[in-house]
Amino acid sequence: MPSASNEIDQELAAIRALVDALTPLSDAARQRAVDYALRTLDVQLVSIGRRTPSAVPAPEHERAAPPNAPTRAATDIRTLRDQKSPRSAIEMAALIAYYLSELAPEDDRRDAIGTEDLRKYFRQANYPLPGAIQYTLGNAASAGFFESAGRGQYRLTAVGYNLVAHGLPSADDATVRARRPVRKATKKTPRVAPTKKVVKKAAARSSAARKGGAAKKRSG
Repeated sequence: MPSASNEIDQELAAIRALVDALTPLSDAARQRAVDYALRTLDVQLVSIGRRTPSAVPAPEHERAAPPNAPTRAATDIRTLRDQKSPRSAIEMAALIAYYLSELAPEDDRRDAIGTEDLRKYFRQANYPLPGAIQYTLGNAASAGFFESAGRGQYRLTAVGYNLVAHGLPSADDATVRARRPVRKATKKTPRVAPTKKVVKKAAARSSAARKGGAAKKRSG
């Protein structure tokens, strides 16, 4: 029987593969692909009110520290972005929802976000704004990271929560950073100006060569 950590790793790998496969498609094509996959696997979607206890994140005070948890608490969205290194606008949207539900100051906390929240916190995090930001949350919902909370608002799902809390930064990104070689500065050998003696010898050789050439022309 696979361990809980192995099951989480497999789940996150499946999520990343699904998102990578759906990203190039149009919205309609994504919907058809997801619907077909759900029917083929006989998967029934459940609303938040009927979600089983195993699918609901545990209360904050009961959660164990995740393997990829930051070594220090993120006090702002830019710090959290630096720690988690989201690789797409969808992952950044999930990170914003996680920040606002778990880490933001009490007065700013909420469990659902909209497009205006993305604009605000993308800028605060110094993360590039997507060209069609109005579709970002809908695309993230199609990927399983969000569910609709009504009136253009979206709530982070357990899958989205696990992505941010346990899946970021990705193992691939960490490996690349660890293996990146450090370039050492090379010292350039200083150029030494020629001495007067060397210059005189070179001038003498050049003069002799010109005289020899002139003599050959006269003899010819």
